[in-house]
Amino acid sequence: MAALLAAFRAAGADQELYLDRETGEIVGWSAETEELGGVRELRGQVLGDPLRFARIEPPPPEEQKQWAEQFTLSLPPGPDRGVLGAALMGRTPLRTFRAALEDSPGHRARWLAEERRRLEAAILGWLAGLPGGG
Repeated sequence: MAALLAAFRAAGADQELYLDRETGEIVGWSAETEELGGVRELRGQVLGDPLRFARIEPPPPEEQKQWAEQFTLSLPPGPDRGVLGAALMGRTPLRTFRAALEDSPGHRARWLAEERRRLEAAILGWLAGLPGGG
């Protein structure tokens, strides 16, 4: 689960990651490495066998923002709740939210545990939705 958790956190617009369903290995490339020789071959192998390689797609940012909003609303009224709520209103809400958590180690630890719980649930749902049930 640890490797999938890390992959779900890292996957995004600039990095394509896949689960090799035969080996359990996480493979992938970024926009910067996509044209390198070995990566081209790997990309061809991965894209040519969609039953073996499942693309890792983390929950959309909108859903992750909802998690952060629910977490923020679970905090007792006070300055920290206000700062985190305001962070979620900006142009880059998740990035700003995470930066705001740096000033509150206790809330940050709680958030990381909550985020991990939600990502693990998303991973289990993703695995169950794969052809053959993961």
